[in-house]
Amino acid sequence: MEKRQNGYTDDDLLAIKNAQTFEELCPIAFGVIKRLGPPVGFVCGPISAAGGTKSVEKNMQIFQSHIEFLENRGLKIFNQLPFEQTVWRLTASGKNEGNILENFYLPLFKSGVFHIFYFIPGWESSFGASWEFRKAQKLELTIIHL
Repeated sequence: MEKRQNGYTDDDLLAIKNAQTFEELCPIAFGVIKRLGPPVGFVCGPISAAGGTKSVEKNMQIFQSHIEFLENRGLKIFNQLPFEQTVWRLTASGKNEGNILENFYLPLFKSGVFHIFYFIPGWESSFGASWEFRKAQKLELTIIHL
């Protein structure tokens, strides 16, 4: 099992690609986070075309640049971008009850594996990032605005 950047292995990436539900993604994420070791940060901001630049591609580039910025300062950051293609596929299939926020992110947040939430400028334009902000506040997690 070869470890890649951000704690991912080839097996993780294959399991993400083959997942059929949001719930199947949680154990994969927990494994990645465990390999990173505490403290682990989580970046929040717009990804979909509904927020940020209104372009998924540009939003993901901005997201990745913020993750790299933090990692280059020696911080351990969970990079959720490898999950995005599967998230879009599962959402589009209409087969999954619930949603990615409640069925994937909330269990991660409640587990206490994340120590700091970093919010990208313009996060307020994102439904998901706004939800993450409210959950981080409710769970009394550290919030930093980049």
